[in-house]
Amino acid sequence: MTGRAEEYERTTGFAELALGPMKALRHANNPRNYEIWYTYATGYHPALNAQINATLKAKGMEKGS
Repeated sequence: MTGRAEEYERTTGFAELALGPMKALRHANNPRNYEIWYTYATGYHPALNAQINATLKAKGMEKGS
């Protein structure tokens, strides 16, 4: 079982990863957008990640561009 400190570090890392694209794309920092980008950061929903990646690519905003 993961301890509290490890869980804190893991989830804080995901939070920081979620905020990066929100800032870069100037998305509103509301709970729904945060939920989507947090889920994206975790990689726990491959279909969501694939759709976001495809959308970013189609708009010329590929991750890392």
